[in-house]
Amino acid sequence: MYSADVPSRPELLVEAGAVSHLWSVDWEMMLEAVYGDCPRRISGLAAFAMAGAALICEPEVAVEARIAADTSGFGFASRRESPRTLFVGAFQLTEHTWVSTPARAVLECAQHPDRYHRYEEYLGRMLANRFDVCGPAEVVEMANTLGWRAGLRRLSSIADKLGRSETARTEGYDVDPDWANAAASADSSDRPIKLVPRDTRTGDTDQARKVIWNTTFEGLAQLIST
Repeated sequence: MYSADVPSRPELLVEAGAVSHLWSVDWEMMLEAVYGDCPRRISGLAAFAMAGAALICEPEVAVEARIAADTSGFGFASRRESPRTLFVGAFQLTEHTWVSTPARAVLECAQHPDRYHRYEEYLGRMLANRFDVCGPAEVVEMANTLGWRAGLRRLSSIADKLGRSETARTEGYDVDPDWANAAASADSSDRPIKLVPRDTRTGDTDQARKVIWNTTFEGLAQLIST
């Protein structure tokens, strides 16, 4: 049990305003117990949810490798990260806690798909419904800054195939073509990559972007429509 003098939300937050249900005073105190005053960043699907996406996921925190710990008993994942990138594309939530910006959160999910179950479904719904947590140009800029071309190719492939699907026409999907054009083709030096690396199934292949899908293009579109 925490003592009665635990700070309130307004006292902890750097700026006044709405806070996602994923953040709480209790969780902040837990982060303090695990990491002390070492800086950390809420990332991946957790940050995407904090941007307003409707999803359920395990909270995730990125920290410098030197302070990374096994946090499975605390109910959240801990990711090791270089101090050079820890605060790139992040905004400060509390004195010691940062959060990935929506653009970085979207790109993190596509760059590290083995970490995020159903990431393609969540991002697909964002694209199909124009749930504008961020714009294509912001993600392209972030990809260039971090050098994360693979994530941009996956995201662009999802956008392109959703926009072209028969389900898209039936369901009235409204995919901004700028997402598909963000990485319209792979470079000659790019290796083929999987949409979902841990999935052993193979489906369609986006030849232009060298992205191997674990399902058919139409299959994902239909899944998003349900």
